[in-house]
Amino acid sequence: MFTIFQSASLCLTTTTPEQLAFAFQWFILPLAHIGVPVAEVILTLLLSLRFINLVFDEVRNVALGIVSRRIKWEQLTTMETIDVFFTYIRRIFKNIYNHAEQISQAMIVRGFRGDCNSHKIFLSAGPSMAMANIISFSCLLGLVGATTLSKYHV
Repeated sequence: MFTIFQSASLCLTTTTPEQLAFAFQWFILPLAHIGVPVAEVILTLLLSLRFINLVFDEVRNVALGIVSRRIKWEQLTTMETIDVFFTYIRRIFKNIYNHAEQISQAMIVRGFRGDCNSHKIFLSAGPSMAMANIISFSCLLGLVGATTLSKYHV
């Protein structure tokens, strides 16, 4: 689970959620012909990608709060440790639910009523730096080619 969340975090630090949603939409758009609600899936993905950072921030803030309070864990009994643990878990979920409620209210205020097809989701229309992508892809191909050639010539 940790690896999945860290991979998602790393992916989100290098690529914007809109670009990821655009790429995923491009891949699953043919499934719309067989009845898959692509707009709903993309909106859910976009909200999830944006929400992951909020979850990480809340966990980090609570962890920093625990460290700053300098709790003497070895002096606590098992029941006290469990109580402290559940207190902080409850605080994390309370803050996450407050963020979710704020996001929901913001969507409603901006006119979202639950029908994904009636609202335009503005995703990036393509790569933001085409030349940088071409250079990066060329370097990748050159590296793979050099590795392949060195295996046969060495």
